[in-house]
Amino acid sequence: MLSNYLKTAWRTIRRHPGYSFINVFGLAVGLAACMLVFLFVRQELNYDRFHQRSDRIFRVAMEAASPEKTSRDAASQFPMVHALRKDYPEIERATRIFIPSAGLIDVGDKSFTRERIAFSDADLFRIFTFPVLRGQAGDMLADPRSLVLSETAARRYFGTIDVIGRTLRFEKRFPFQVAAVIRDIPLLSHFHFDLFLPLSALDKDYFGFEPDLQWGGIMNNYTYCLLNGHASAPVLERKMKDIVDRNAPRRYEVRWTPILQPLLDIHLHSHLGGEIETPGHPVILITLSLIAAFILLIAAINFINLSTARSVRRAREVGLRKVLGAGHGQLIKQFLGETFFLSAAAMALAAGIGFVALPGFSLLVGHPVGLTPGGWPSLLGFMAALVLLVGLLAGLYPAFSLSKRSPIGAFKAAQADPGWNSSPLRMRRALVVFQFFISIALIVGTLTVLKQLRYFASADLGFNRGAVVNIPIGEDALKERTDSLKAELLKLPGVKGATACLKSPMASTTVGTGFYASESDKDRFDVDMNFIDTDYVREFGLRLVAGKNLGVLPSAEMDFEILLNETAVRKMGYARPEDILGKKLRTGLWGRKGSVVGVVADFHAYSLQEEIPSSAMVFWPRMVSNLAVRLHGEKVRETLAAIEKIWRSFSAYPFDYTFLNDDIRGFYQEERRILAIVTTFAGLAVVLACLGLLGLSAFTAQQRTKEIGIRKVLGASLGGIVGILSKEFLACVLVANILAWPLAYLSAKRWLENFAYRTSPDAGTFVLAGLLALAFAALTIGLQTVRAARADPVDSLRYE
Repeated sequence: MLSNYLKTAWRTIRRHPGYSFINVFGLAVGLAACMLVFLFVRQELNYDRFHQRSDRIFRVAMEAASPEKTSRDAASQFPMVHALRKDYPEIERATRIFIPSAGLIDVGDKSFTRERIAFSDADLFRIFTFPVLRGQAGDMLADPRSLVLSETAARRYFGTIDVIGRTLRFEKRFPFQVAAVIRDIPLLSHFHFDLFLPLSALDKDYFGFEPDLQWGGIMNNYTYCLLNGHASAPVLERKMKDIVDRNAPRRYEVRWTPILQPLLDIHLHSHLGGEIETPGHPVILITLSLIAAFILLIAAINFINLSTARSVRRAREVGLRKVLGAGHGQLIKQFLGETFFLSAAAMALAAGIGFVALPGFSLLVGHPVGLTPGGWPSLLGFMAALVLLVGLLAGLYPAFSLSKRSPIGAFKAAQADPGWNSSPLRMRRALVVFQFFISIALIVGTLTVLKQLRYFASADLGFNRGAVVNIPIGEDALKERTDSLKAELLKLPGVKGATACLKSPMASTTVGTGFYASESDKDRFDVDMNFIDTDYVREFGLRLVAGKNLGVLPSAEMDFEILLNETAVRKMGYARPEDILGKKLRTGLWGRKGSVVGVVADFHAYSLQEEIPSSAMVFWPRMVSNLAVRLHGEKVRETLAAIEKIWRSFSAYPFDYTFLNDDIRGFYQEERRILAIVTTFAGLAVVLACLGLLGLSAFTAQQRTKEIGIRKVLGASLGGIVGILSKEFLACVLVANILAWPLAYLSAKRWLENFAYRTSPDAGTFVLAGLLALAFAALTIGLQTVRAARADPVDSLRYE
């Protein structure tokens, strides 16, 4: 009996290859999309779970509350780790990771920059699980001149992992010997480093202050702790809330409160300031999951629509089988079996499509996606459940509707012309509306994200960003010679200007401090700090709205001259920029004071996702760490080669640079990723919806073959017949537009609210989305209906 069912299913596929292809291929694409998204979601939910005690590891983040604002940062104070070890028995171990702002590594006569370096201590390897390939797993980093390399770093530096005892140098002055080589940190980790160096090796001269006495601020230092098996994180967090007040030598105007973050929550649920790496985003996870579900739904609707439509054409077969003695149960098994057979074929094809599409999907989401260890059972179970569900839904109508008819009723059903308003066709019409409802909503989403990204690209940032190269300055000695370096660079024909600063506008570097209008700490207001030279305002085209530019002070020990932006002036309560000129302010920079000499028009210091902060700029050469060089824009490669040659005559550090425009684009990586995801899946949704529409329109044309022949004999034109065959489907698309626009508008508006500076949904976006959907649908239906309308009426009248 089973073989008979399979033969019947195969004959049906061979007899109607077009419908079978649409059914199987469309469903396979939907299943493949779900499979890829399932892999991605499962991967995102498994970050940091490879550590053996991951459920007991926490990160100590900090909340800073000042009179003006409250902020949260993933980093914490340097002395925090000592207080945790000393005062809280609930904590089994504690460690810290300090990430230097620059990392130059010398191995023999070779130099490496942009290395992934972390300074820590031995407890790091007692808390986290990093398998050791070479060396001892005991007290790694206990020796202040030891270091731990990843497998990749060992091979990059030495060509082998047998490197125990080999030497390398950090920042030209800190020699270290390799004590161990560990396996590369897995992809599913919220941090990735290739070198672990002992924090005890860094001295006061390196930091410019004594780090273990610094409770007043945070600087790229991250604290982790391992709780014992009986500790309660919420109870411990409450006990720790006054840890800074109890341990700091003096009270600060900022109120510091620690936050215990579970390690397993960091990747998806943290999003604090100063994250080590860009975390995952639940919005992308939810968006992808919903879109994949919608894609599968569209594919399933195609499958169900065409399966139920074709089932009516098989009513004669049902009647004949009943005459020959087939029972109700046998017919149910036959129809369900056929749909499950097609679903299983779609699943096999989906596996192949998913395998081929996996590299492209990885590029789409921004990192490699694959099956994590132990993931096969869950993936197979998920796919099998989808196949069973779709097969059951598609087979229910023919299985129970046609199989319960009497033989005579089945023969009558085969000859009946149900018409567009019959119940089965009303259901199919509703499903078509739903398919295009989803497609139109996705098209609106694509156009909205694209419009916002174009707004980012064209927005007036308040400064001149064209053709600027940022060169990091790592040497203290070079910071004192930037004027000489700039003078040499300006002799090059391709260099238009240069300025030394802590950061260019919209750089990711952040230095926050407080300014005080009086001796009282209550008069504090927070500012974003930048250290610049006298050319900064001119080179970046900042507009002075009051006062003058900074001048060169005779001595670095003298009081500052201060430039403020308009936002800072407003927050200090001054109505006009001129009113603050000459105002003396006490700064949070070791208590030094300064006088406001000028006010610049607001410019965007960070991405357009954030409001313009209160900004202050002072002249302080020792604090610069970046050289911004403006090029003429022609012969850029030759100019960069000439700049490198001059750089090597001033610095022993390798020449490294980035373009400012590339840095600015980096702020919007997530938005571009969302655009790529939504565009890809919106296109997929439209293709699948049109594929289903092609099948249904072909079926409708086939069903009305005799009607078409009669109309042509009676003089109907080609356009009239095409209109008759098309209008019902195009009406469905119009209804889908009307239904989709309100939901799409609310979704677009809510997404845009994440940006401080944004465009807004407009009528043009929705009209364009509707016209695109109508155009795709009309093209799809038109191809089929024109073919049917041009058929010879004699052949049409002889049909069946």
